[in-house]
Amino acid sequence: MSLLPERVRKPLLFLARTDIFSFAIFWLMCLVVAGTLAQRSIGLYRAQELFFSSFVYWVGYVPLPGGYTTMGVIFVGMLVKLLFDSTMRNGKLGIWITHFGALLLLLGGFLTAAFSQEGAMAIPPDQTVDYVSDYHKLEFAVTDTSSAQHDQVTAFAQGWLKPGAVLKAPGIPFEVEVVKLFKNVSFDRRMASVEEGDLRGFAVNFDLRSAPEARETEQNQAGALLRVRGAGPGMDGSYAVFEEMPVRQTIEVQGKRYELELRRARTVLPFKIHLVQFEKKMYPGTGMAKSYKSVVLLEDGGVSQRAVIQMNEPLRHRGYTFYQSSFIENPQGDTTVLAVVKNVGRLFPYISSIIMCIGLLVHLMIQSPKLIRGRRVAPLLAGVALLGIGAGAPALAAPTPEFKYADLGLVPILHEGRVKPLDTFARIHLLAFSGRSKLPGQSAMQWLTELLLDDTRAYERKVFNIADPGVVEALGLERVEGHRYSFLEVTRGLQANSATFQQLLDKKEEERSGTQNHMVEVYEKYVRFLEISRSLSVFLPEFSVASPKLAATLDLPVGEKLSFRDLMKRKKFDEGLRALIMSKGAGLSEDERRELADLSIRYDRAQRDTGSEILRIIPPQWQHADDLWLAPAALLGTGLGSPETTRYLNLWKSLHQAYHGGEGTRWNALTAQILGDSREHASKVVRPWKLSLETLYNRLDLFTWSLALYVLSFLALALSWMAWPKALARASVGLLGVGALSHLAGLTLRIIIMGRPPVATLYESIIFVGLVAVIMGLLLEKMRGNGLGVLIGAVSGAALQFMGTRYETSGDTMGMLVAVLNTNFWLATHVVTITIGYGSCFVGGVMGHIYLLSRILKPAAGESARTEEVSRNMVGVALLSLFFTMFGTILGGIWADQSWGRFWGWDPKENGALWIVLWLLFLLHARLAGLVAKVGFAVGMVLTNVIVALAWFGVNLLNVGLHSYGFTKNVAWNLGLFCGGEVLFAVVTYALVKRNEYRLLAAAQTTVRGG
Repeated sequence: MSLLPERVRKPLLFLARTDIFSFAIFWLMCLVVAGTLAQRSIGLYRAQELFFSSFVYWVGYVPLPGGYTTMGVIFVGMLVKLLFDSTMRNGKLGIWITHFGALLLLLGGFLTAAFSQEGAMAIPPDQTVDYVSDYHKLEFAVTDTSSAQHDQVTAFAQGWLKPGAVLKAPGIPFEVEVVKLFKNVSFDRRMASVEEGDLRGFAVNFDLRSAPEARETEQNQAGALLRVRGAGPGMDGSYAVFEEMPVRQTIEVQGKRYELELRRARTVLPFKIHLVQFEKKMYPGTGMAKSYKSVVLLEDGGVSQRAVIQMNEPLRHRGYTFYQSSFIENPQGDTTVLAVVKNVGRLFPYISSIIMCIGLLVHLMIQSPKLIRGRRVAPLLAGVALLGIGAGAPALAAPTPEFKYADLGLVPILHEGRVKPLDTFARIHLLAFSGRSKLPGQSAMQWLTELLLDDTRAYERKVFNIADPGVVEALGLERVEGHRYSFLEVTRGLQANSATFQQLLDKKEEERSGTQNHMVEVYEKYVRFLEISRSLSVFLPEFSVASPKLAATLDLPVGEKLSFRDLMKRKKFDEGLRALIMSKGAGLSEDERRELADLSIRYDRAQRDTGSEILRIIPPQWQHADDLWLAPAALLGTGLGSPETTRYLNLWKSLHQAYHGGEGTRWNALTAQILGDSREHASKVVRPWKLSLETLYNRLDLFTWSLALYVLSFLALALSWMAWPKALARASVGLLGVGALSHLAGLTLRIIIMGRPPVATLYESIIFVGLVAVIMGLLLEKMRGNGLGVLIGAVSGAALQFMGTRYETSGDTMGMLVAVLNTNFWLATHVVTITIGYGSCFVGGVMGHIYLLSRILKPAAGESARTEEVSRNMVGVALLSLFFTMFGTILGGIWADQSWGRFWGWDPKENGALWIVLWLLFLLHARLAGLVAKVGFAVGMVLTNVIVALAWFGVNLLNVGLHSYGFTKNVAWNLGLFCGGEVLFAVVTYALVKRNEYRLLAAAQTTVRGG
């Protein structure tokens, strides 16, 4: 460094300062946050160009450092630090390795930004394509098609496409002037009265006009108005072109034919790809793709090679990588869409991520003895846990002596793309309607049975949970304790306000208020409740005629109960019923007319019931239909019935009779027979042991038990501060351990049932993060033994488990995954790692709360030994959080590289993960630079909870990017409350601690002066 001139050495050393690095990291985080939020309004590409891929970001007339400049400062600072200001001492070895890996990562990012190529290749069925279309750039092409052997294409890049520009090139006997360019275009048919003699082609009948730009640039359809000169009479004039034009605009000059085309810029490949076959698998009974793949022929130099491209399994050839991106549905066959990337820096993230993770691990191992200290307690957890399991394991409810529901609950049903036991179907819907998995005196299966077989009684039961006072008032209901209302009460409210509900249904969700959205939710639940209640109606004996005269007219036996299916077999019934209705019951007595009216209403309702498809309990039994499950009503319209299905449905009909007759013995025998038949029919697609395991999982309700045990653990710990400290402290550890075992057992059962890691949905991630926090609390308690670990584990576990129960009401928590998520490897690596990072961040956040409250409650003690220990441990947890969040983020980038062809795309979900990493980097480096002291660091760890919550939940609300999988329902309000509360806590506690410090300092100064 001494060899460099002074004017160069000083700026470089300045950039290598830790405080400058901290400020640069913080500013980069501000850019990432601002750019992510901007994607909601201007789209991902424009936000990337404005905030991330820029050297200067302008705020009005004020220039600020852009993404490139900020990352350049970070890169130069680390490079100088690494080369001239670091040594290989043991204490800094991990930091040295980590910084070296980070430099490689940034270098790879710069190479990718400068030299990478991205685009898409759409290949129709049995077609061959040899070019890649750019996502964002345009070009104007003039194609000479006169040769039978090949086309001669002259393309003008987007830089030439400006109003007033004249496009001409050798080999083209005319010139084209760009009159007007539209970023997004629409067109109107010209009026017949308009006369413009120089209009040609498409422009004769249609006029282009500018349309509002789409948020994402690739969704725009660009267009242009052109003027051709030099082509000769009849050819010169004004032309209109736009992307994906169905008919090319043509010009004929001297016997040659030229086509004008505005299109996405193309890169011609040195090889071709032919689509042999495109396959997609759908989740049974849904329109959602489970997976899709393309079977292609790679044609290069006269050699053809067969290859398969599918989600998370790309094809690489000659530096290009082809990824299965999506598909376009066409009647003639689906067109496959491949994402194509050429990236000279693609290996840098792989190498640098390994180096950085090694460096962080080395640093953690070196620093752990300094950061986490404390005595160890005797390992009593295992013994206490075993005792707790014996004493606290949930007792399974004994079935009623007469009617048993266990066999009926095991009957398989296809629902939302997954085969599950009928017990799960019942719990899902009871949770959705009432917010509970059981009712007073009724299990979920008992409630469902009543709804299917005795809707008259089910309609009177208080099931609907309507807590919003605005909805209660709108429906004209009385406010009652518990907020539960019956189906009949809701029906009357909906009928009285049918016009209002129709208006709400016509509005988009974002146009409705919160109460109005709740009203629509109530309506949707009402419709689903009604459909379930009528699922078996077409096969149940609901019709009977007491009048002999009416029965004779309708060709029905007097007093005998028949089903809608039975009535459909009697042709004279339908004819007779129509005739009686047309004649208004001529010749019938008043009582007979009333009976006719009731029969007509019931018959009309049963006809509507034939459209019910929600209760798909009839397993596939037909050739080439392994995924085809049917609801009972659907059999009447599909013609797919068989003697087996008839016998199966007759069992349900007999079950109805046994239910209403109170025949317990017959009921039990029938449910066993129904279960046996359904398993036999579905033997190819159903594993009975999995259904039994899922039913056991439902019955044990292990997550509710773990929540209760975490709360008890906290209460025992709190009581230990007042009485029996040793006994209650040990009890709190034991209760927390038993809760963790219950929690772990529930997750283990989910893994076995789903056959995948339990982290693919928002609900699953909440449950998993809760377990991570509890385990970290137990480990901390084992090392320190003073109750801090129990406090952290109990509070974190209980809060997250309670949060998870709120999401159970949104539907099947073991539901379908979008195609890109349907990969166990990346779920088990990236998602598990990043969620462990979330959990450790929350542990650090809880430590921040404890530290600040300790400084407030005991101001005279100042920085006591206990608070010093909490502060030191908090730094250790921050380092651990950085390791998992950074490692998880890098793994996510590698997954993205395998799935979409780019390691990093500034997608909101990716940016959210980066927020956490940057925030932790800022806190740790600001602490080293002296920018924040222990109190400031604790405040920063409290705010880490806000950063994690926004990265975990908040970015989904933007509904932008490739990671927009939903998970947004009922999130915004709760997220706002949580983040606002945490910020308020951080500000208030910081102010109180500083006030106490000021008072103590003032008192000390007064004492000194008095002395």
